[in-house]
Amino acid sequence: MSLHTIGLVDKTDSNFGKVPSTLDSMYSLRSDLQTTKEVAAQLVHIPTQLHTLEPTRALARFTLEHLSDAMHTEVKQLCTSFGTMINMYGLTAEDLEFLLEAVPDARSECVSKYTPDREQRLAKIETFRKLLLAAENEEFPSDFNANIEVHMINLETFMTALGYTSLPSSSQFPEQLGPSWAPLKSGTPTQRLKNFVARMAQFRVAPIGSGEAYGFPTRGVEDSMEAVKKQTVKVEVFHPDLQSAASDSVHPTVVEEEHHIFIPEGLQDSLPGASAAAQKGLPERMFIGNSYVTTGLKEGVSMRAHVSGSVPLTLASMHFCDVAGGFSAKTQKEEELRLQMRAGFLTAIYECGDYHSPAETAAGVAHYHQTIANKRIYVHEQAEGVKLTNSQMLEHIPAKTFLGLAIGSMTQIVASKHQDEFAKIADRVLSQVNQ
Repeated sequence: MSLHTIGLVDKTDSNFGKVPSTLDSMYSLRSDLQTTKEVAAQLVHIPTQLHTLEPTRALARFTLEHLSDAMHTEVKQLCTSFGTMINMYGLTAEDLEFLLEAVPDARSECVSKYTPDREQRLAKIETFRKLLLAAENEEFPSDFNANIEVHMINLETFMTALGYTSLPSSSQFPEQLGPSWAPLKSGTPTQRLKNFVARMAQFRVAPIGSGEAYGFPTRGVEDSMEAVKKQTVKVEVFHPDLQSAASDSVHPTVVEEEHHIFIPEGLQDSLPGASAAAQKGLPERMFIGNSYVTTGLKEGVSMRAHVSGSVPLTLASMHFCDVAGGFSAKTQKEEELRLQMRAGFLTAIYECGDYHSPAETAAGVAHYHQTIANKRIYVHEQAEGVKLTNSQMLEHIPAKTFLGLAIGSMTQIVASKHQDEFAKIADRVLSQVNQ
């Protein structure tokens, strides 16, 4: 599999790098899922350096290090729209600090994990807040482009935090913002922050793990994090497709006689703007044997933490700031390009941060895109009591298809003079994918 075979070389092609607008085009690349028994026979313990660092991580790193002028402009536009909303709602540094409690593992130095001293943390938040307010007037510091990664990481952090905070709270704590599994601890939020979050919630799409809006309804069942806490029995096995210097660490993992796939703790990349302390990535993860993660690995696709439920929230937050701030795209073509660029931006950030692999992020982007594109149809179906069938769910699309979409979105934000180098790294990624 290469850039040529998935049609991501010719930029004159009208479909270059686009997220498909219909489910039919995505299902054309559907492959049959294998049975639990077939999958369990080849379960492996994937060494971190094999499943993410090279060459997939190299592709994401290259993307962030060689951004196009258009991507710089897009980052400025996001700063402008977010700054407009901060001014409109009168949000303070303390309000923004409250938001960040929803993303304790974010890479920004504005979060408490990396800046535990509150006075210093508020100072960092205030510095970014002032930059956003100045951006509302299209005023940017002279070193803005030189520190573009700092701004991208901060934007991703705050937009994701806004998305998570907009999720419905437990009915037991109606005054709490955000989901019950991520309790916010800074007391009662201000009314202005509540108003801001409530307005954003109107732009949120159905969760990717729900049985609605073309998502991955089995996602929650497949994530066996609780199994990590149980006693496991590891059995040695030889796997010819994953030979390496670390072959002695290749094992299947059996939990209470049920096969699982185990992915160890990962590493984050050192990027300008990311806290120096952000070295460790996600903790170890475990998924059931016939999960989407397992089938993706068998396809030769890098998988990390199942499909991204964060990226639909992040994209919804960005769209909210666009619309409510008066910065909506003027044409459908402009809106699609904006989505592609933001998808590329988030794909690279998530991979280097060890949150999600490119294929997993692209699945989240597709979920968001399909939900928005089919919103009118979907609402009508719900009103008529029509239920989506399993064959309409995105989980029936191979992970390798989403990997192709991820590469297409990243190439949209790489400077033209570096496209040939990007294509070479992309071909290395795709050479590992099974036809």
